[in-house]
Amino acid sequence: DTYFCVVDLHAVTAPHNAKELRESTLSAAAVYLAAGIDPKKSKIFIQSHVKAHSELCWLLSTQTPMGWLERMIQFKEKAVKQGDSVGV
Repeated sequence: DTYFCVVDLHAVTAPHNAKELRESTLSAAAVYLAAGIDPKKSKIFIQSHVKAHSELCWLLSTQTPMGWLERMIQFKEKAVKQGDSVGV
């Protein structure tokens, strides 16, 4: 089996319009189907619909030292954009 994921959890870490995010997420899933991915042979899922993704994120964020995060390019860029409100 092949798995295709629509990654949408990162979008909720920044200000967003819930309706637009929902529409964009479903649109991305539709693109997979339009590209010819056969749902009988492959699994297409939306990240936020899998409870384990957010649970694992919470576990990792409570166990990751801030020093490790501050060395990551993605965290540094987010901190510049969001200032003191940046979260894990």
